[in-house]
Amino acid sequence: MEEEQELVIFLLTTYILGYALQIFSAQIDPADPRSLLLYILITVIPGLIAMGFILYYRDLPILLNFQRWTQSLPYYLFVILLPISCLLIPIIFGMIPSPKWQWLPLVPLLFVLAYLEEMGWRGYIQRRLIDFYSPWIVGLVVGLIWSFYYLPSYFTNYSGVSILYFSNFIIMNIGLSMIMIYILIRTGSFPLVVILHTTHITFANIFLFLDVPGRASGSLYWAGLIYGLLLVLVGTALTYQLDYE
Repeated sequence: MEEEQELVIFLLTTYILGYALQIFSAQIDPADPRSLLLYILITVIPGLIAMGFILYYRDLPILLNFQRWTQSLPYYLFVILLPISCLLIPIIFGMIPSPKWQWLPLVPLLFVLAYLEEMGWRGYIQRRLIDFYSPWIVGLVVGLIWSFYYLPSYFTNYSGVSILYFSNFIIMNIGLSMIMIYILIRTGSFPLVVILHTTHITFANIFLFLDVPGRASGSLYWAGLIYGLLLVLVGTALTYQLDYE
């Protein structure tokens, strides 16, 4: 099978299953234990399908090349501190209400979910695009694919976040995708990408995703926009550096 066809089939399979589960989850009470299970399944579908494709086409050695933990300390500090650093401006200017610190105990679960999800976006799609397009373009494309996978969630409110924030979600994901490309090209370390994804989603849930259906919060919207634009600024600078080396 041509690589382009394989990628199209992967995207169609991922989107159809993901959209179906997100629409179905809208019919379930968030307090129902099934709601959490659906959230987990929706999150890991891209990675599970990607691993199925990788195993089917016997691409396992490529998969294993990404499992590199040994990196210098500055890279670990970068992926851990970058999200909270980009949130400092909204925090300092009082744009964020009381944080939801109850997300902190969930970091191990978020790490596992990020690992499985990133197998789809970075481990599969990005690997097939980076040889043909510039890092900046790949970051933009993968960020959009990542964002629109969750589009039904913003209409069904299964995630508790209103459609108002979808534009911010896109901007954040594009910025993160550019930064992740830089990390993978520089280090070849898939775990560093997973750590960045985990720290991002942890701090985003603590500080930004505080909205509930029926309650708008203008300050949170602007806080999320500033955070996303800072990520895009960092990602653009890093990918620009890759493009002109």
